[in-house]
Formats: sequence, C-alpha cells, structure tokens
Amino acid sequence: MQLPDFFKSYFEGKIIAEKAAIDSVGGDASKVCIVKPTFIYGGSSFGINPPRVNYEYGAGVEELLSLPPFKLAADLTPGLIKVALRPPVCVDSVATACAKAALDDSGADLPTLDGTEAINAY
Repeated sequence: MQLPDFFKSYFEGKIIAEKAAIDSVGGDASKVCIVKPTFIYGGSSFGINPPRVNYEYGAGVEELLSLPPFKLAADLTPGLIKVALRPPVCVDSVATACAKAALDDSGADLPTLDGTEAINAY
C-alpha cells in the first residue's frame, strides 16, 4: 500500500524546502539542521482545524508507540499504517531542537533529526 496521491505535493514541498535550506548555506548540508518530526502534539486543548492533540494525550500516545512492539510493527508495515505507528513528538521537543541548532556556534556539523527519538535525544 502506498500513500494516497494527495500526499505527493506535501512530500515534494518538503524536498524543495530542504534543498533550499542547504542551498542557502552554499550547498553544505552539514551546516543545516533538518528537523523531520512525525505528528506534533502539545498545548492544552484538542482541535479539528487545524488538527491538534493536547499534551497529556499526545505524551501517552508517544510513550505507547515508542515501545519495541510498535516500533517493529512500524518498521514492517507499509504506507499510512507505518506513518500512523510512528510515535508523535511534543512541540516543545521540536522547538528545543530547532533553537539548539540555531544557537549552535561550535562549528560542528549539524544533524538531520529524523523522527521522535532523534529529536528528543538532541
């Protein structure tokens, strides 16, 4: 099973944005921190438009989907099921990772943070 066609433009846009960020620093990908979160949750309320999941519920789902059986299932399943089984990430973790990368003046290579585990670890 593949993702529905309407996701094509979304993923193309992500590729274009990542390329633009890398091009903005002379093509050196090590000077850009690319952050690739899964579904982002946070705040104190639920919402439909835009979709929003509050902190308490999202944290529980993140904890559950971070367990080994769910990680294995996500690795083995295709398409939307794979996406749905990836743990969401807290908006505070995404913001902290972005701020840390933006303020990094060490000269060290910046990472690509792909998914909840990498974002939380950074």
